[in-house]
Amino acid sequence: MINPVSIGKKIAKERETLELSQNELSALVFVTPQAISKWENGLSVPSVEALARLTKIFSISVDELLFDSNNKNLEKLFSEHSREYVVDMVLTGRVDVELVDSLHLFGNQERLIILRSLLERNDYEVLRSCWHLLSIGERIYVYNRMDSAGKGSLYLSSKEITILKRRNQYEL
Repeated sequence: MINPVSIGKKIAKERETLELSQNELSALVFVTPQAISKWENGLSVPSVEALARLTKIFSISVDELLFDSNNKNLEKLFSEHSREYVVDMVLTGRVDVELVDSLHLFGNQERLIILRSLLERNDYEVLRSCWHLLSIGERIYVYNRMDSAGKGSLYLSSKEITILKRRNQYEL
């Protein structure tokens, strides 16, 4: 599965390796600097034409740009072991994965187990890094279980705030 955040990180890394500014790369790819910024922040992904130009500029394959090697390792684990075993390996740190790059590989129940574990460990840094990938239900679940220190920099949409207010669980 394609992960815009992972693709954006790779574009930024490759651009910086070549010591190019976003403006310089945008001129080479024939897009705006704002497009480069959106890609690097995981807000959108390059078009097919832009991908072709980027892979030539960076001297990498489309697969290298689009797919994360850690995810391939995780997908291999899923094919060789039970999903419960893989989730346990991730939670105990026996598999080196960045959740922000691989959360999409987990099913709803597995994601809930992972979120519960992160909350129990007060791992707010990882929760914040994954926040934009969470569904509304997952965000509300996490928000309701965080202490005030953890809630500080989290963004809630007006729809999420409305849901929390209806449940009398939202505090300013």
